[in-house]
Formats: sequence, structure tokens, C-alpha cells
Amino acid sequence: GGGRAVAWLVAAMLLLGHVLARISKPAKINWLMSLVPDGRRGVFSANKEIVSLLIGMAFTAAMSRIIDGYEAVGNLNKAYIFIGVTILLLTLLHTLSLIFAKEKTVPEDDKPEKHSVLGMLSDKNICAVLAIYVLWGVVSSISRPFYGSYEIDELGFSMTFASLLVILGSFARMLFSRPMGKLGDKKGFLTMLASGLLLETASLVTAAFSTPQNGRILFTASMILHYTAMAGINSGLVNSIFDYAKPAARTGAIALADFLSGVFGFGVTAAVSPAVNAIQESGNTVLGHSIFAQQLLSAVAAVCCMGMIVFILIMKKKLNRPVIR
Repeated sequence: GGGRAVAWLVAAMLLLGHVLARISKPAKINWLMSLVPDGRRGVFSANKEIVSLLIGMAFTAAMSRIIDGYEAVGNLNKAYIFIGVTILLLTLLHTLSLIFAKEKTVPEDDKPEKHSVLGMLSDKNICAVLAIYVLWGVVSSISRPFYGSYEIDELGFSMTFASLLVILGSFARMLFSRPMGKLGDKKGFLTMLASGLLLETASLVTAAFSTPQNGRILFTASMILHYTAMAGINSGLVNSIFDYAKPAARTGAIALADFLSGVFGFGVTAAVSPAVNAIQESGNTVLGHSIFAQQLLSAVAAVCCMGMIVFILIMKKKLNRPVIR
């Protein structure tokens, strides 16, 4: 019927949006980071993140209040329409900011054919970074896609409280962004990434012990740890490409890394979903023990995250940073 057609239309629009974002993101990141001296990329990324988080917190808080307000009067559709129009206007402003930005000429490599997909896959440095991206795509897709429903359905959080967690986490991320950025500039971005993943492991372990009885304390702590970890993970991932890939290969490497991470992440989430449904249908029991699916997945993700840290530390010893500073 009409409802199904609307659902397919929304899905198609979301897919188109993701495709367009994936196409433009690598070149945009490479262009932006090319304007920053290598020795200050960590601090620059931190400052950029702080500004983004401040605006994001204000936006999240406002939108959550709007959703709760409309839901209270039984008119949730108007809330989604308002938010959709707001996002459209922000997208237009973002596009205009890129259109009017000044370009910078970046020297071309004298042998660009070396930076085709096959060329990049023959570069051990780029392959190592791609493997790290794939591992993060797996780790981040095991449990976190299911946390939204866990907060509302199992832990019983309101949208306002859930948005408060985002705000608290964003404050923690802002506090740690500059120290993490300085660590990356001084010790290298794989060290920065490993530090962030250590905090992410602590976040996942804490989430594994979060229940409706203690959720407001433990899950809040888990979210704060997660946002703090992302101060090192996001910047560490992108900047690791700038550490280990030559300038002419960076746009392609970012695109390939993002693609592989997304594909593996989607595959993991799709593979895990039946297990989540099965546990929920069994009354949240596993082998006779009462446990929520998200708790079990958090424990699995924590183990994988620790494995990723070990892999990064091994690669850090084997790789040489090729970029001339």
C-alpha cells in the first residue's frame, strides 16, 4: 500500500544520500587536511572536532526536546517533518561554505598510476591502514548499532535522557580532543588510535554489565568512555592515512578504507541481527542465563577491540612513515 511505498522512498533517499556522501567525503577530507602542516594535524583535528561538538550538542538537545514535545501530544510526524526541513537547510549552508571556500593547488605525483586500487593494495603501509579500518568497521558494528533500541526499550531511557548522554559524552570528548591531538602529533597517530581503542574497550566492558537496574549509572559511564575514546579513534584513523600514504594516494586510500570499513561493518551487523532477534524471542536468556543481547554483543566487541589494539601495536613496529615532513 501507500505506507510501503513511502517506506521504500525513504530508504531510497537514505541510500542516495549515503552514496553521495561517500563519493564526496574522501576528496573533501584530503583537501581540508592538505591545508594543515603535518606536525599540527592532530591539534587541528581536535579544534575542528570541538567546534563541531559544541554545535552538535546544541542541535541534539533542541531536536530531542522537539521530539519529546510532539510525542507528548501524539503528533510525532510533525517533529520529523520539522527536523527534516532543518537538516535540509543545514545541508544547503554546508554546501555553500564549500562552494565559496578558496582552493589550494596540490602537487600531483609524477606517476599517478601507482595509486590505482591495485597500486594501493601493493603498498604494505596502505594495506596495513586498510586492515585497521576494516577491524574498526567490525568492532564498531557488533554492538553499537543496537544500543539505540537498548536505551529506550530495555533500559527505559526517555529521548531527553538519551540526548543528555550524548551531551555528557560530547563534553568528555571535547576535554580529551586536544590532549589526544597532541599525542598524535608527538607520538604518531597509531599510538593515538591505540589509546582511544583502550578507552573503547573499557566502554564496551562497562556496557556489558549495564542492566535496567544499574543502567543510568553504568550505561552513562559507558557512553562517556565511548565519546572520550572517539577523540582518539576518529582522528587517529584518518590521520594514519596521512602518516603512511603518499600525498597523491591519500584520496584513493581514504575512499577505499571508508568503503571496506562500511562493507565489513554492514556485513557484521547483518550477521549479528538474527542472533539479537533469537535472544529477544527467547526472553533474553542464553544457555539458561538471563542476559540481554546487547550485553553479550558488548562483551564480544570488547574482545575484538583488544585484538585490534594488539594488531595496531604490531603494525606500528613493522611500518615506516614514508611521508616527507
